[in-house]
Amino acid sequence: MSKQGVERFFDDYVFGFIFSDIEREIALAKSDIEIPGKAQKTYKGGANFLCALGLLCYTEFMGGIHMGSFKKGTDKSRFDVFFNLMGADYQAFNQQGDVYKVFRCGMVHEYLVKKNCVIFMLSGDVRVGVPIGGPLSLVPTLRVSSSMQVGPVQYGIGFLSDKQYQYFFVVEQYFKDFANACRTVYNQLMNSPNPSIPSPRN
Repeated sequence: MSKQGVERFFDDYVFGFIFSDIEREIALAKSDIEIPGKAQKTYKGGANFLCALGLLCYTEFMGGIHMGSFKKGTDKSRFDVFFNLMGADYQAFNQQGDVYKVFRCGMVHEYLVKKNCVIFMLSGDVRVGVPIGGPLSLVPTLRVSSSMQVGPVQYGIGFLSDKQYQYFFVVEQYFKDFANACRTVYNQLMNSPNPSIPSPRN
C-alpha cells in the first residue's frame, strides 16, 4: 500500500468516522440546555454507553492495524497491544485484571461491564454517568453526585474509590489517550518504507 493509501484510510475511517463520532458526543455532553420552569440546568449528556462500547471495539480494531493482522483468534491480543500503547497507566491497569474480558467482552456481549462500573462522559467537571453491572434497575441514566466524581483523571479507566462501584470509565479521557495512540500508529506507518493496512474481512 502507498503512503497515500494509508493517509486516505486514516483520514476516512480513523480521523474521520471514529474520531468524529466520539467527538460529537463529547461536545453534546458539554452543551448545557435550559428547560423553562426549572431552576437547574439540564445536561444533554451524550451517549456514554455507546461511546464506551465504541471505544472498546475501536481499541481492538486499531490493535489489528498496529499488528498488521486480523487473524482469527487474535481478538484479545489485538485489544491488549493497542490498550497498552495508550500509556503506562493503561498498561499497569491491564496487568491488574483482564480489561478485554471485563470491559470489552462485557459491553459487547452482555451490554454491561462484568464488574460494577460507572461510565462518565467527561473528565474534569464530571456530571453525567451511568452505573452498570448488578441489578438492571441501576441502568437508567442518572446525575452523578459530587461524591462520585472522579475528575480530573489522568487516564480513562480504572478503580473507583467509591465502594458501591468497583471501576470507572471516562469517555473523554479514554478518547484523548486512544486518539494519541492512533496518531502514533499513523506516524509509524507513514515512516515505514512499505506501509500496509490489513483488511478486517480476511
